[in-house]
Amino acid sequence: MLRALSVEGAQEIDWLVVNFYWSDERCVPPNDPDSNELLVRQACWKSRAANAVYPMRCDEGLDAYQLRIGEIGQLDLVHLGMGADGHTASLFPGSPALDADPGQLVTFSEDPNGLSNHPG
Repeated sequence: MLRALSVEGAQEIDWLVVNFYWSDERCVPPNDPDSNELLVRQACWKSRAANAVYPMRCDEGLDAYQLRIGEIGQLDLVHLGMGADGHTASLFPGSPALDADPGQLVTFSEDPNGLSNHPG
């Protein structure tokens, strides 16, 4: 979907007003092949410049990111993928993270079934 958006719909989007935020990130370096940030950079940003990009950094913890998300007030569009086991945004079926208070960011949600090899 991201690749199609950046190629087929690129002329329809004013990329200079687009801000990217993450719903989850694996705790790997940004250039690691398993990094969600790398996936988006390769799919969208090769030929397009967004206004701002706010990747999630595991080493910064969730407080800084939760404050950043809170400051924007609302998101205009949310694009989420889904794993074969039904997880999205690193929220796995049966995970205690699903019981978090509404509006609270969850960090390091691990797959209770052990199928995902990357926490968070």
